[in-house]
Amino acid sequence: VIANMDFPEIEPKVWASIKTVVLDENIRIDPMEEVDFTIEVENTKFQFATAMANMLAYSVDGKMPTSSADKSNFMVGSSMGDVLVTTPKQYAVTRVEKIDNFKAKDVDKITIDGLEGYEIVAYGKETEKYPARMIYQVMLFMDGRYYIMAGTARTDYDENLEIFKAIARSFKQK
Repeated sequence: VIANMDFPEIEPKVWASIKTVVLDENIRIDPMEEVDFTIEVENTKFQFATAMANMLAYSVDGKMPTSSADKSNFMVGSSMGDVLVTTPKQYAVTRVEKIDNFKAKDVDKITIDGLEGYEIVAYGKETEKYPARMIYQVMLFMDGRYYIMAGTARTDYDENLEIFKAIARSFKQK
């Protein structure tokens, strides 16, 4: 539990509440049941790694961050709430290009499971801080919300891109 607050008038009540939290190790939560979508990773090199805030993460070795040689991973999730998106294409491109040193190369309109959005392939040049890498992103928009899927790799771009596209196209809303 992370708590960060600056409300002296309620702080004692919040801390008192936090101190009542109890971990029940017998409760098992299936992360796949907690999200409102599915994807298929069977017959790919990816396996489930972790879940966090409406997001599922996959990697080659089931670890996040991955220890695999090409550092490839795939994440899928949804926005945490309503988002005002007036220009979906620009929103999707900006989201990719906000990542350090990435430039969108291919931007295509796409429809998956009846949702329209954009499929983007972007590349990040090598810097002192980061190695060269490729990112594949799909954003699907609906009623003030979006789903986002992103795969990244440092090597084997063509092979990974083919896998990323196959996983993205398997996306279904529950």
